[in-house]
Amino acid sequence: MNERMTLEEARALLHSAHGVTMSTDDPVLMLVTLHNAWLDQMEEQLAKHDAALASALGKALEEGRRKIAEEAQSLAGLANGATAKELGVVNLALSGLKGSINSATLCMAGTASALIFAAVLLAVLK
Repeated sequence: MNERMTLEEARALLHSAHGVTMSTDDPVLMLVTLHNAWLDQMEEQLAKHDAALASALGKALEEGRRKIAEEAQSLAGLANGATAKELGVVNLALSGLKGSINSATLCMAGTASALIFAAVLLAVLK
């Protein structure tokens, strides 16, 4: 939990900004308590969100690595005999590899955008 505004700090802030003196049992101070609780919950949700995004990114990268490895094995097998027909298959395999790389790149870009959004939101909340 990050350091939150205390009730005394809230009273001092209201006094310095508005010249209003509040007693320690003023009901307005309940808003400080509620706001601090909301910030705590928001940080918990952002932490869960960050963990989920990191997991999704890890899975996407692993799937991309798996597809690239499959395509590389396929290409290695085809490289032994270079007939025109096999070169066409190699070309198709390369196209599939390019699609896999593009998919992985898009997934990483989307995840990175979401992580940046979460970081900005967390910074704003602090």
